[in-house]
Amino acid sequence: MIKYFSGTDGFTDDAMMDRTFCSMRVWAVVKPNAMADWIPSIKDEEMRKALWWLLQNPWGWGPEE
Repeated sequence: MIKYFSGTDGFTDDAMMDRTFCSMRVWAVVKPNAMADWIPSIKDEEMRKALWWLLQNPWGWGPEE
């Protein structure tokens, strides 16, 4: 999950992962301040880093238009 959320394409898209990722993306877009307040409470440093990336890049890792 950390690799998936941080933009590393290392997982196949199973339903649980897809729904979780999409809900996190929606949260990052709709309530970015709430997500930013929550992220520091995550104990795992790698997960925090991945979530920060997701918060800053909710539309993915492709080129910007």
